[in-house]
Formats: sequence, structure tokens, C-alpha cells
Amino acid sequence: MGTKRQKGSSQDRLRLAAVVTLLSVSGAAGAQSSSDVPVELRVADGPGACHAKAFFKPTNESYVEKVLVSPQRVETRTIPPVTKVVETDVVVTPERQVKRGKPAVYEEISETVIVTPATTREIVEPAVYETRKRQIVVTPSQTEWSVRKTKNGRAIQPVKDQKGRPIPGCETAEAARANKECNVYMPSPDVYEYVQTPPVYGTVEERVLIKPEQRRAEVVPAVTKTVKKTVLKTPSTETIEVIPAVTRRETKTVVVTPGRTETVTVPAVYKEEVRVRAVQGEGVWRRVVCQRDINAYLISQIQLALATNGYNPRTFSGAITEDTQDAFQRFQRDNGLPAGPLTYEALKLLGVTMK
Repeated sequence: MGTKRQKGSSQDRLRLAAVVTLLSVSGAAGAQSSSDVPVELRVADGPGACHAKAFFKPTNESYVEKVLVSPQRVETRTIPPVTKVVETDVVVTPERQVKRGKPAVYEEISETVIVTPATTREIVEPAVYETRKRQIVVTPSQTEWSVRKTKNGRAIQPVKDQKGRPIPGCETAEAARANKECNVYMPSPDVYEYVQTPPVYGTVEERVLIKPEQRRAEVVPAVTKTVKKTVLKTPSTETIEVIPAVTRRETKTVVVTPGRTETVTVPAVYKEEVRVRAVQGEGVWRRVVCQRDINAYLISQIQLALATNGYNPRTFSGAITEDTQDAFQRFQRDNGLPAGPLTYEALKLLGVTMK
């Protein structure tokens, strides 16, 4: 049991010391403030009951911790030169250039050339006339007085009525002469009358325009001839021929990186280790045996009950020892009970009855 206690965590030792104090110091359970105890627990257990916090079994958790394997250090190193064997080409005859020329090529071609360029001339077509005859008035019609002789010295006049209008049938002098009833013989000398003479016509010839003068433009085509001439077909060219260099292969060792001495800082080396640590269980309020009720008889009954259940307290003297406390806590944790003070639920499970 002593070996186990040495392997336990510091938290278990503190919790164990607290339980020892709680079981051995008078009034420890009542030392906590009553306001911290849940109301429903105080009401259920009644006045005079003692309460304390018990803790469930601590749990273990794994975590990774970096552990130093070797610390950082400074080293002086001599780095040898880095060399390599290479093959190179050594020039025996250098590259050279040779100019080579090519003459121009000519050819004879036929070509049409203009002797006289095309022109435009104006063509005038004369007007066309025709001679035609036309009747014209030589002497126009005219009216003049003429003397008319009367028979027996009398003039024949047309008979008129009282208003001076000619009587029908006697309108003209001819009608009056033909109609005796119209004749009125009046003693008169020769009669003058106003007579109209007919016009006199003649024939004339005249020139009539049939087609007027016309002008038009006429293109006179160009006069050409075919000639032969020599023209350049391909111009002369000049090329440069490159004659490559003549080389031979040689092998030699060359330094890639020269040797040197340098100070190197070697970083620290760490490794990761998985470790386990205990995590305190949850604390809960429970009804516990009051300090006034703890006596040697009760402790001896608890020691016997622990031994019966396989938890050896190593003494049955009725004294509170570390072995007794350790056995009691292991019983509580193994049965899923919060560990620590003398809780009524642990005593009931052990079969210990309070008197």
C-alpha cells in the first residue's frame, strides 16, 4: 500500500490529507458554509445533518510533450571542395566564313509600246437643205372706187323700203339688174362705186432645212508596235557559307565549389512523448457523518466491512489511519461513488449502520 501511495499524484495526496482532516478534526464537516449546500439537499436530510463535497474518481488523459534529446550546439566544419570530371571540346581549327556569289540572270521578253497615243477628233456633219416652191401674194387684195356707166344715163339701184333696208330679192345691184321690179331708173351721170379687187399671186423657190448640222467625237486608236527587250530575271546574290570549327574531346577535373571552413549551428533535437496525467473528478455535495458522530466503534465497523469487501485497511483498532482512508476511497471509486468524506451512501453500500 505504501508503494501505491508513493506512485500517486500530488492531487491524490492533497485530497487524502483533506479527508484525514475532515474525519479527525472536530466540526470539519460543519465548517463549510451552509449556503453552499443545495437547498433541496438540506431540506431532504433535515436539520442537524452534515454535508461535504465528495469527488468522483480522477480520470487520466493523454497528452504529447516535447522532450529534449540533444541541446542546440555550435560546430566548426571543414567542407572539402566539390569537384567533377567533365569532358570539354578543344578547338583545333576555329570556325570560319566563306563568301560565295551567284551572277544575275537575264531574259529577253516581247513588249508592246505605243508609237502614237490614242486621240479624239471632232467630226462635223453639214446641214441638209431642200429647195421648195411656195405661192406668195404679189399684189394684195385692195378696195378702190370705180366708175360704172348707166344705161340711158340712169343708174340701177336696189329698191329699199322706207327704213332704208333692201327689199327681199333686191339686196344687191346684180339682183336689182336681174329683177326689173327692183330697178329704179334715176337720171344720173356715171356712178362711182367702191370695188374690191382680188389679190395677185406669184410662185417663189426657197431653201428649207431638212437636217441641222451635227458634231460628234471620234476616237482615233493608238498606234503600237512590238519590241523585244532584255530584263533582269534573277538578281545576283551573295551567300556566306559557315565552315564549322574542328574540335577534339578532352577530359579534365574542375572545381564546382571550393573548400571552406564554416561555423554551423546545430539545432536542438526534440522528440514527442505521449504522457498521462490525472484530471480531478467532478465534486458533488453528499450527506456525511458529522464529526460528533465519529467514534472508535464506527471506525472499527468500517474497517471490518472494508476487509469483508476485499479492501484491507491493515488495522481494526478503530483509529483513523492512512491505510483505512485509502481503502475507503478505493471502495468508493470502484463502486462509482464520489470519494472523500464518510458519506452515508458509501456506508450503506458497505453495510454499516449508524446508531
